[in-house]
Amino acid sequence: MARPKSSDPLVPVRVRLPLSVVETLNCEADQSGGNVSDVLRAKLNLTGVAPAGSARRSKRARRVLPAPTGLDPELGRQLVTISDALHQIARELRSARDAGMSFDFITVVGELAAIEATLAALVPVGK
Repeated sequence: MARPKSSDPLVPVRVRLPLSVVETLNCEADQSGGNVSDVLRAKLNLTGVAPAGSARRSKRARRVLPAPTGLDPELGRQLVTISDALHQIARELRSARDAGMSFDFITVVGELAAIEATLAALVPVGK
């Protein structure tokens, strides 16, 4: 079903905010059972405005690197899986850090970088 047309359509806006403000907005959103957008609309007195449907997260285009020559395809798939897992772990760690969780972020990220460097040394790209 198509979204209804509006004379004043909603436009996505990206803003940068201090971490303390984001944490406050997240807490208010959790308490109200809504999301940060709802909290911001309420603070701006835009309570009659609501998105038509759920927000969709845009996907970034993946950078495609050339495959190394002479690489076993199965090994290549396994290396990609490991690399993707490392990126997911790093993303979760950044989210945890931004949420205020306590851990030695520098040490963990250093270990992840060392693992990724070891993988890169095993199969140099473009050679």
